[in-house]
Amino acid sequence: MTLKCICNICTCGRHYCKHQDCTFIHPGAKTEPVTEYSARYTEHELGKVESFRPKHAPLPDGKMECKSIQREDFQPYQLEKKWVRPQEIWQKPPGTIDNLTSYNITYTGRQSAPVRPIRHDKLTLSVGKFEGEPTYRADYKKWDKIPSKKYGPVYSWSPPTQKLANESTFTRDFKYNYEPPRKSMRPEILSKIEPPLEDKTGYREDYVAHSLPPKVLKEKQTYNLPAVPLDCLTTSRHDYQGQSGPRTLSYKPKLTPVCAQEPFPDMTTFKQDFCEWPTEKRSIRQPTQYVKPPGKVEQDTVHKLTYKEFPVQHTTSYRPKTSHRPLGNIESNTSYNTDYKRFDVPPVRISKKESYAPPEVPFQGISTHQAHFIEHPRTQTKSFKPTSFQRTDEAPLDDSTMYRNEYTPKEVPVCPIIFLNTDKSLYEFEGNSKTGHQLYKPLSSLQSKRAQLVAA
Repeated sequence: MTLKCICNICTCGRHYCKHQDCTFIHPGAKTEPVTEYSARYTEHELGKVESFRPKHAPLPDGKMECKSIQREDFQPYQLEKKWVRPQEIWQKPPGTIDNLTSYNITYTGRQSAPVRPIRHDKLTLSVGKFEGEPTYRADYKKWDKIPSKKYGPVYSWSPPTQKLANESTFTRDFKYNYEPPRKSMRPEILSKIEPPLEDKTGYREDYVAHSLPPKVLKEKQTYNLPAVPLDCLTTSRHDYQGQSGPRTLSYKPKLTPVCAQEPFPDMTTFKQDFCEWPTEKRSIRQPTQYVKPPGKVEQDTVHKLTYKEFPVQHTTSYRPKTSHRPLGNIESNTSYNTDYKRFDVPPVRISKKESYAPPEVPFQGISTHQAHFIEHPRTQTKSFKPTSFQRTDEAPLDDSTMYRNEYTPKEVPVCPIIFLNTDKSLYEFEGNSKTGHQLYKPLSSLQSKRAQLVAA
């Protein structure tokens, strides 16, 4: 007879076995985690893999030699000090330095006369007046030009008679110097061309002036109050009258509550499976006490013992000393001090701004929109929905659907886990497995029939 745990007996999929608690694990205990892989995987016995590595035969008794390739082949050599090139001592060259360069040796100065400006001989200018006719005067011929006719509207504008009161900065600071008109080089009277210039165009020949009709102005409509008051009814309120008919039946199956005569047990899985584990007191490690070593510390290092201090010889400079003393008195006269002349510039007078004078007319507070806005009567939108609509058929609305017609209620079986450990149970508790599953043994046929009668 096979044993079943709660995971196999459950039919609703909401009940599982309570596994072992892993919060307190003893050092010698082995834990087997319960997973889907460990529950379904069947363990197979595998043979031990043979190793192809040669086995080490036992060596004869004797001492182990400490020879190595480095110890046998290494030969010590005598070390020599690294050769350092000795530094040559500088010796002053014999003789004196002439301070001659290649430029001073190759360059020889030449005596040359001062450069004089090249001046041309005096030009002889003619005293008489030049008489000549330019090409512009000889070729240019004047003809009578017909004044162009203006076809647009005539604007009569006359300049203002009163002078502008405000004076700008430009008119105050700018002083206009009169410049006489230049003499024109165009001849006053010339021979005219006999055939005048043809200035006729298609627009001037074909243009016909038409009189424009007066502009049509639309009459402004006055606002009239509607005679019928606003009923404040929307299209939904006006047309919707509700549905008349019997109440729809519910095809949902009735839920029959599971009635049990025994009281509801207050024992939970946590209360049943939890067991308190004793804990040991935590050990605190005590720090080791510092013990001063015997003797004194020698602060002598290899550097202090072997290093010898030598006197430092400063490098001597071969550059001659330069004297910064001035040769004479400093002249403070410059071209700016001698040529600059100070002018008496009058201060700029700041004109006083005119004070603001408030208007005598009181402020009305009317905007442009309030002054020019004309309200027009509002036209109500016409509804194209039929006004007289009545249902001729008094039969109720057919609200049947395919789901309601084809739905067949099914009885939900009661999960057998609810009746475990009671008189109605079909299984008997056997024990717990190593992984924490609660195993149950199914009852015999007679006992199961009695349990079914008790449950009914």
